Amino acid sequence: DSESVSLKLIDTICTDSEKKLFFGDQTLPNLHRQLCVIFSLKESLFKCLHPVCNTWFGFKDASVIAFDEASKQATLQLEKNLTGFYKEQQFVGIFDTHQLQGKSYIVSGIALH
Repeated sequence: DSESVSLKLIDTICTDSEKKLFFGDQTLPNLHRQLCVIFSLKESLFKCLHPVCNTWFGFKDASVIAFDEASKQATLQLEKNLTGFYKEQQFVGIFDTHQLQGKSYIVSGIALH
């Protein structure tokens, strides 16, 4: 099932600091949702930056360093330099989850300033 797949994907998607920050005492359903939000935010960052910098970067080349469920905002930080962007540069991401016909969907986005 999707929750057990999440356990296998944590090491692929998350940095060590994210694992400590987000997955300490999580129950399996919460862990699955949190991982999906992190995945979605990082994918949005890639889709935002890649056309500008034309440099491939992976999931561990960016970290979610702050996360506010109430405001549906997160802060992401680059872990390496990219063409036109620098290591430790931060970006604000937004996210939300929706239920439709018994399925959960995550929507996320990143804005360049």
